[in-house]
Amino acid sequence: MKKKQVLVAMAAGCALILAGCSSSKKETEAPVPQRKAESEQAQETSAAAETEVAAAETEAAAEAAVETEAAIETAVETEAAAETAAETEAVFEVTDETEEAADVVPETEEDFEIILEDESEDGWETEDDIWEYVWETESEGDWDAYWDTEDEEDWDAYWETESEYDEFDYTETEPEIIPRPEYNVDDYLTIEDDDYKNIKVQVAPAQQVTDEEIQSEIDDAFYYLEDYDDLVVKKKEGTVAEGDNVNIDYVGKKDGEEFEGGSAEGTDLVIGSGTFIPGFEEGLIGKEIGSTVDLDVTFPENYGVENLNGAQVVFTVTINYVTEIPEITDEIAEKLSDGEFTTVDEYKESIREELQSSYDDEYKSSVTNAVAATLLNMYSPEELPQANIDYTKDMIVAQYIDPYAAMYGMSKEDFVEAAYSMTYDEFEAEELIPSATQSVEREVILEAIAEKEGITMTDDELQEVLQGYADQYGIEVEELVYGQDMGYVRANELELKVMNWLTENADVEVIYESEDFSFTETEAEAAAETEAETAASETESEA
Repeated sequence: MKKKQVLVAMAAGCALILAGCSSSKKETEAPVPQRKAESEQAQETSAAAETEVAAAETEAAAEAAVETEAAIETAVETEAAAETAAETEAVFEVTDETEEAADVVPETEEDFEIILEDESEDGWETEDDIWEYVWETESEGDWDAYWDTEDEEDWDAYWETESEYDEFDYTETEPEIIPRPEYNVDDYLTIEDDDYKNIKVQVAPAQQVTDEEIQSEIDDAFYYLEDYDDLVVKKKEGTVAEGDNVNIDYVGKKDGEEFEGGSAEGTDLVIGSGTFIPGFEEGLIGKEIGSTVDLDVTFPENYGVENLNGAQVVFTVTINYVTEIPEITDEIAEKLSDGEFTTVDEYKESIREELQSSYDDEYKSSVTNAVAATLLNMYSPEELPQANIDYTKDMIVAQYIDPYAAMYGMSKEDFVEAAYSMTYDEFEAEELIPSATQSVEREVILEAIAEKEGITMTDDELQEVLQGYADQYGIEVEELVYGQDMGYVRANELELKVMNWLTENADVEVIYESEDFSFTETEAEAAAETEAETAASETESEA
């Protein structure tokens, strides 16, 4: 359904640009005073907008879309059901079996009052009594008949009516697809040499997973166990130390009065995590568990809440206990992995592999970025196709600005001013145009290399690549490229193909640095050394 695809695409973009407030893992916790200020969020948003429009964007957007699609479907279906229940007389023909229940479906406070007054003989005293009657009819079959109409036409009619979704202009029309301007790369750059075949770059080594990181992952996973409270140890003696997971109650006051969002009970906080504003977590270190302390702290000047920016406040904090994770057993490992692993060693190894895979990907990205930066220094076109700069700039706006401005009911100018603390003209001059220009510059260089080396992206290759993405994310190819110009998609994938080829042929030196020494070795030497260390570690573990 096209409407759902629009919703999915919008939420996918949000995952790339908007930084949300961190929340505690317990449902009872109130919002906590965040250290991350609005300006820092704006910087993150700016970094997302500065991301060059390349194949990686297609991949990231697809991944974010998959992660959010289930939640969106649930929200849409739930809200649709609720709205439909309230508008049944206009949309459905109520059957005889359900007419009695439908007659008492309330829509306003006045409806409740009328029903309670008229039906008092039935023993209804509260709104809950009414809803209990409405939902607990003679049998589930009554409601099945109510919801299962003869065909889907009634539902289609409902969705086609005006609703709150129209606020975001979610329509059934196909999106306007603007074709990517074509150009002759020879008009802008001709590469005579072949120095690009053996580009020398230096990068830091891939980070290696530590036992502490694995334990941290295990500690985090504990929060999601149903019997979390029964498994953890709640220490109620001693003092608070860095890294402790403390459970606290707190009340925040400004000028002696409590302020909104500044109080909560039963909040879990890891000391040193930076979750709360500066001075809060540090102020708890060394304090007795079970004690109540006053913390004099100051909100950052750019915190993002007008009445709290730079405000001096006092938090009265009660330290309830410190949570300690017990030694993991095979039984707990099986719970933490949802039955996928039955031993501690298997579970820990799975965590190590997942983390290491992420670090290896970061390393590969650093090599690719180093190669791309070197290319821009080696070959710099004197002129670039202006139409493509404008196109890329418009694509950034369409993907990262317009949807979110519409989501908040704002113009793009107002959204930019709120998110970036600058006017739209300033944003365009300082962020959009430089980002689009660099993207097109890299595009021209890679296309020139592709032409010189005879590297192409055939229809079959493109379909295979896109199918691979779609399979990986569990969606159809049509959903993956929905609303995108295929010329734009093909150009992105060709760039990626050329970059992969250049990276594979690059001369990579791995730099090892510390306070005491610095040395380099080739990528092959580093890989061999890492493999030997891993083998030695496995042998030691088996022993």
